[in-house]
Amino acid sequence: MNFTTYNDFRVKVQWLIEGDELENTFSPDVIDAIIALGEQRVYADLRASSMLAPLALTVTNNVATLPADLIALHYLADDANVPIEIIAYDRLASIGPMTSGRALYAAQMGDTLTFWPAAPATLNGWYYQRPADLKTGLNSTFTRYPEVFLYGALCCAASVTGESNRIAEWDGLYKNAMVSAMRMESQRAYAGSRIRIRAR
Repeated sequence: MNFTTYNDFRVKVQWLIEGDELENTFSPDVIDAIIALGEQRVYADLRASSMLAPLALTVTNNVATLPADLIALHYLADDANVPIEIIAYDRLASIGPMTSGRALYAAQMGDTLTFWPAAPATLNGWYYQRPADLKTGLNSTFTRYPEVFLYGALCCAASVTGESNRIAEWDGLYKNAMVSAMRMESQRAYAGSRIRIRAR
């Protein structure tokens, strides 16, 4: 299943909603809204390597502002490239007062990170970035897993159009496609590793 343009994808979504004969029951704006809802669901569930982006944070008063397009943190390290563990904010608050030494932990509160002990002025890492809307152009994550986006849109369409009898069907197809996508991502990460035989 390949789509060369966003319009190709939109027509396919519309065709699957309306049937063999496109009657233009829904305006392009409504189809765009349905696709956008499907995108939101996909990005809430999917963690693909194509979504990874480098992270560079500036720390002020031990707080760093996260990128607006962040979906989830993948890896965080200090200026010496030593990893910082991400923990729950209540756990960070319970550790106790700040002490000297490099930052060991970070916790997210809203759109910021707080550290314990104090973090250096700059941090780096990787994060899962929310791609631009498909309407602005197809991205590499879509190209890799178009069926996930298709079924995601159709799940939303069934709710919007009142075809509740099709929600279970589309939702099942979406979940199967998502499981396959996550399995492929796992294989992409580990398939190249050498097999090691453990000595007894």
